[in-house]
Amino acid sequence: MFRKRFRTKKFRKKGPLPTRKVFLYSFILFIISSIMTLWYVDKSIEPVIMSVAEYEIKRIATETIHESVDENIAKIDMNKIITNTKGGEDSSSSYSFNPVIYSELRANITKDIQKKLGIKQGNPFKTGSSKINDEQYKSVVYYIPFGVVTGNNLLSNYGPEIPVKMSGHREC
Repeated sequence: MFRKRFRTKKFRKKGPLPTRKVFLYSFILFIISSIMTLWYVDKSIEPVIMSVAEYEIKRIATETIHESVDENIAKIDMNKIITNTKGGEDSSSSYSFNPVIYSELRANITKDIQKKLGIKQGNPFKTGSSKINDEQYKSVVYYIPFGVVTGNNLLSNYGPEIPVKMSGHREC
């Protein structure tokens, strides 16, 4: 008889959970699943953002180099930089660069590129007098489809597009 009473108390059905506990458990489950989803999206979108950033850095560097070379070559007289050495009667004349002006031109171009990219000051992301300014950085927004982020090839062009905006604050 003692065993029978003990068993009935142990296995007695208690009924449904109180509403307060259901809401608490649901809220905790929602918070945990939301955090895990955000972490997954953040980890999966990082390679896409890094490839966009690499592309932008290469584009800015190329644009700065071309701009600097164009500006500095325009300042030099081409007749002074190219020298003509005439050979004797048996040999032909040859053309070469004037080493003094050529070295000066290379140094000026290098200094100009470093100044425009801000490398001399130790901040490679701060532009000096380059055409690219903070307003242009802030206006650059890429829209990456959610299918690309999740790595699903079938849905790569579908789903909501996640906006990725370039930050105007580029200091390390």
